[in-house]
Amino acid sequence: MGIQGLLQSLRPIQRTINISEYRGKTVAVDGHCILHRGGFGAATKLALNQPTDSYVNYFMQFMGLLEYHGVTPIVVFDGLPLPLKQITNDERRRNRQTALKQGLHLYEQGKIAAAEKFFQQSVSISNEMIIAVIRKLMEKKIQCIVAPNEADAQLTHLANTGKVDAVVTEDSDLLAFGCTKVIYKIDRYGDGIEICMDKVINDYRSTLYEYDAETIRHICILSGCDYLPSVKGVGLKTILKRYEINRNTDQALYHLQHQFKKDFPADYIEKFYFANLGFLHQWVYDMDEKNYVRLNPLPSECTEDDVRLLGRIPTVQDSTMFRVNKVIPKPKSKDTPLKEAITEEFLGYTQSAKENITVSAAPINCSKNAHETNEMHLL
Repeated sequence: MGIQGLLQSLRPIQRTINISEYRGKTVAVDGHCILHRGGFGAATKLALNQPTDSYVNYFMQFMGLLEYHGVTPIVVFDGLPLPLKQITNDERRRNRQTALKQGLHLYEQGKIAAAEKFFQQSVSISNEMIIAVIRKLMEKKIQCIVAPNEADAQLTHLANTGKVDAVVTEDSDLLAFGCTKVIYKIDRYGDGIEICMDKVINDYRSTLYEYDAETIRHICILSGCDYLPSVKGVGLKTILKRYEINRNTDQALYHLQHQFKKDFPADYIEKFYFANLGFLHQWVYDMDEKNYVRLNPLPSECTEDDVRLLGRIPTVQDSTMFRVNKVIPKPKSKDTPLKEAITEEFLGYTQSAKENITVSAAPINCSKNAHETNEMHLL
């Protein structure tokens, strides 16, 4: 997950903190990261389809840690699958399925400890798990958002628009998105490490010293990310050495193409372009507008083909998880009454809360391929 080797390379500018330093402040929490931690401890029961809510308890214990230190969380979950990430998601799904089969085989042989290791590798976060956590969060009046697509883009939007003071995650991709401040590896005592984008760019100890946000994003993409695997034999160190010679992405691509000619895919430059768009222009939920907007406005030269891999915004037909965002499109026909779209039972609103629901004044605009899939990707 994330940019291989990036956090290690930025160790000189990492700051060890305790979450208590954020007392009185608000942080965005990557919900899937915390759910994976909780699922890790319940891996055997999840693999055997046995009832368990231990992952919910783990999640709420983490919320309790923040509450104890006076920190207000906004929890963000992944939403619809991002077409740009399909190859990565498919590979991860296959790896999880393989691990599950190996684990079940060992379990049947009575090798419980060995099986558990494979079960932990097979943990998959289902819609049911997310909804169970969301219900508990709502009981505790903790705000949560289901991102239109990738939580990374939503977390960055919250940080860079000043809605939160930092983002809590395990994913180094946030730095490629340009997120202003990220907290990693928080333990049960609230200790973690903080990385500020300002230090990444302006601290002479940083391996990315004096690179601007655009160049940092390009370096991350070229070294290998979820949206584009690196050229075979190329990693972060190779890319950094190339940029030391010439701080220009076009030149870096040119030299990679010739230095790694045998392994340089014919469509790599085109895929690089789409990966760059993926870090810039995904859909996010705007808390003020109560609607879906782009992380950054699309440039005028972008065509519909350019954005086809950047996902779509949710519709009434999608999972009830999206109802927490309170973006409720107008029904398309009399056969789709608005009350069905709201799904009151899931939200659990009191009568007074229901009166405050904001209904969008116009239908959500979807791209022409918006209905190609309504299936939630189970990460």
